[in-house]
Amino acid sequence: MVSCWVETFLMEVFGVCILFFVVPLAIIYFANIFLLTFLSWQFVVLVWLILLMIYSLLWYFVSKRERAARNPLEGIIESKES
Repeated sequence: MVSCWVETFLMEVFGVCILFFVVPLAIIYFANIFLLTFLSWQFVVLVWLILLMIYSLLWYFVSKRERAARNPLEGIIESKES
C-alpha cells in the first residue's frame, strides 16, 4: 500500500518536473538551434533579451492590474483626501 502511494507521488512530481522544467528547456534549445542556422550568436542573444524584456514587462503590468483588481477599495481613501 505504501509503495503504491510513493509511486503515485513520484509520478506526480516527475510529471510536474517534466512539464515545467524539461519541456521549456527543450523548446529553448531547439529554438536556439533553429535561430543559429540563420543568424549569428549575437543576434540570437539579442532576440532572447528582447523576448525576455517583453515578457517581463507584460508580467509586471499584468501583476499590477491583478493587484489593483484584488483590492477594489484602493484609491477611494486617497481620492477623498485630495
